Amino acid sequence: MKKIICVTLNPAMDKTIFVSDYKEGCVNLIHEAFYEIGGKGVNVAKVLMNFGIKSIVTGFIGGMWADTFRTKLMRLGIETKFFKLIQDTRINTKLIDTASGVCTAINEKGPFVPEEILEKFVQSFTLMCQEEDIIILTGTPPPGVPDDIYYTLTKIAKNKGAYVILDSHGETLSHALAANPDMIKISYRDYMPKEYWGKLTKADFPYIIQKARAAEVKHALISLGKFGALFIDQEKTYYANAIQVGVDLKYPVGAGDAMVAALVMGKLEELDTITTMKYAIACGAACVVNKDTSNCKPTEVNAFLSEVNVSELTMY
Repeated sequence: MKKIICVTLNPAMDKTIFVSDYKEGCVNLIHEAFYEIGGKGVNVAKVLMNFGIKSIVTGFIGGMWADTFRTKLMRLGIETKFFKLIQDTRINTKLIDTASGVCTAINEKGPFVPEEILEKFVQSFTLMCQEEDIIILTGTPPPGVPDDIYYTLTKIAKNKGAYVILDSHGETLSHALAANPDMIKISYRDYMPKEYWGKLTKADFPYIIQKARAAEVKHALISLGKFGALFIDQEKTYYANAIQVGVDLKYPVGAGDAMVAALVMGKLEELDTITTMKYAIACGAACVVNKDTSNCKPTEVNAFLSEVNVSELTMY
């Protein structure tokens, strides 16, 4: 039976704090705070479960948060196969200024993974992975895990006849591309110099498309933040607009992961590119207006679908 395996090597306990009119270097009072289990693969699994799609989350978990992750995922009906570490799973903090709507992220590196535990994980993954499975490889590896880990896992999965979706960046992404994952989801930041982050305009689209094609990317969903997304395959390029969600304060955690979940749904339901893109944008928008990917549900997503327009960019 076809399985969906969400690989989450470096999950995180997401701590979100809200302050009003944040002042750097001063005492700021928190008027709301909450914790939620996260990490890209965990977030993908939660969105899929909202649509009645079961998956298995595997990776590393450690310290005081281990039971919390297992218990919460079990209550959501999500199967886990974690390898336990001694050190605590990381805490990623998001500070949101309710006055400006600006979110500041402070992310930890994560616990160290000993070589012997990494080897056990790779052996387990090799046994789990079967023909026609859908494998989601997400996030940045924790300390102790080499940058080419997704290359290794992609090769294993492809040799088994599985379908691989990759969502990573930097050196981890570069290594993995050599193993030819079936689909990648990336941010425009992977192709733009850092000084242009947050300053994207539509005039930058040709440059991003050119860089993606130069990397011989076969199928890619490229998130453009407030501008929506591009989809590139071997022959065509599509553009989908972002949705104006109608709120000043946006919660960005997990929006990209919700888009990855839409790619999985597109594969399972054999949706065409345009429909898949609409779901990706709608899932991302539904996540932005809620405080957790657990709230990215069909009702909210379907309400946004009609607001997404997808067009082919024929000049690229």
